[in-house]
Amino acid sequence: MRTLLLILALATPLLGIAQPGRKPAKMVVVICLDGFPAYALQDDRLPTPTLRELAKQGAIAEGMTTVNPTVTWPNHTTLVTGVGPEKHKVLFNGQVIHHGPNEPVTLNETPKEQEVVKAPTIFDIASKAGLVTAQVAWPAAIGAKSIQWAFDETPDANGPIANDLVEQKLYTREQLQHFGGSDTWRDEVYTAAAIDILDRHTPDLLLFHLSASDMIQHEHGPRGGAADIAYAFEDDRVRQIIDTLKKDGLFDRTTIFVVSDHGFRIVHHQINLNALLLQDGWAETNGKTTTARAWALPHGGVAMAYISDPARKAELAPKLKTLFASVEGVDHVYGADELAKYGLPSQAETDQSPDLFLTAKVDYFFDEETAGAALRTLPTSGEHGYLNSDADMNAIFIAAGPAIRKGVKIGVFPNTDVAPTIAAILGLKIARADGAALGQVLRTRNLY
Repeated sequence: MRTLLLILALATPLLGIAQPGRKPAKMVVVICLDGFPAYALQDDRLPTPTLRELAKQGAIAEGMTTVNPTVTWPNHTTLVTGVGPEKHKVLFNGQVIHHGPNEPVTLNETPKEQEVVKAPTIFDIASKAGLVTAQVAWPAAIGAKSIQWAFDETPDANGPIANDLVEQKLYTREQLQHFGGSDTWRDEVYTAAAIDILDRHTPDLLLFHLSASDMIQHEHGPRGGAADIAYAFEDDRVRQIIDTLKKDGLFDRTTIFVVSDHGFRIVHHQINLNALLLQDGWAETNGKTTTARAWALPHGGVAMAYISDPARKAELAPKLKTLFASVEGVDHVYGADELAKYGLPSQAETDQSPDLFLTAKVDYFFDEETAGAALRTLPTSGEHGYLNSDADMNAIFIAAGPAIRKGVKIGVFPNTDVAPTIAAILGLKIARADGAALGQVLRTRNLY
């Protein structure tokens, strides 16, 4: 009988079975507020009382430098691996799919985690150590085998967490099956899912992603107005998580990280590279199908271009580079041999790497439109993706809890340090990480 009970105790996290009353000795909750710029948090008038109180009780950084490209999936992956894209190989908010000669590349926006992430994650290491792991809407984590409790960005309406939400009459099955609505509504659902996981499943590690602040800034721009309201909304979601931890008697054993994945810039000029390729004869479309010798995948402040026929790359790359360099708003066009300078993997290492890597000037951004002019002027909106040397791309970092020293302020540091810091708190180690644990914020003795 004792043997059977031991087997069940060890197997429970792996089988995804709830453990009522489970209270780990130490927990880590990582909350990423998508697109929250470091410069915004430096404004004392910003209506974010929860974040300010966390900072008083723990540590806050002037900012975190992000990895290139400064977009969501690559940086979320760095936050959980401690390495940059040159090692984890995530370059997009999705996976580049090559379809062959004269076929434009496309982006698979819902690949499985094991298809895109090529480095060990903190949840891999935690799970192997027997810890319970969970994620809510965490990018590039779909189907991750080492996460026991998951509620994806587009959730499984029949999954265990969805079943909990329906059972509690918080949401209907139809709402979760047709998961749309406003960005703030979606973040409310994600928060309910995170609260359910904490209430019923008590993970040792929870990764939680909120995205309304990003989407609102894309539409209205950063710096004031709608952006400030978005930050305040996300601040209140953080408060809900803290209130849940307190209610469940878990707060005093939980270290909370509040981070972001990138900053934001105000923009007014849109560059449509694929519209240019169609106009210049590099691609053709009949409205239903498109053929292309080359195609671009835009990412705000950067774009990556792919030549479809491998046998013609040497011939076509210089011509394509000249064409793109002539476009107003393009700052620079880099060849495949220059990718390493920006922390990107070579084409020999992954087919995700481009033939050309483009950067935009301030106030310009790359977009995916194929019809109309190659250059458009728009009302104020917001973008990211610019090179990580741009301080406006710096992200936020706050940490508080029993593992964190109180009242610590640090300067700007690389976001590759976050995963090793989480690992140190959980008594784990990430081998071959680019970053290191933030010793200046950790309590070195008697963490718990």
